[in-house]
Amino acid sequence: MNKKEEIELALLYRKRNDLEKEIARVKAAHKRNEYAEVNTCQLFILEDRLRFVEKKIARMAKHG
Repeated sequence: MNKKEEIELALLYRKRNDLEKEIARVKAAHKRNEYAEVNTCQLFILEDRLRFVEKKIARMAKHG
């Protein structure tokens, strides 16, 4: 794995962590019934982005 790929992988890990934190925040808001702050569509979009990032990390780790 060259330097560029290592940087891309590190950025993907950071993005994954940020998405996990945001999903946790949205789920907590849903539990408190604060639907004015967040909506269900936002949660689905965040979870979809997280799946995409995890697939990309797995692909890079497999080929790197």
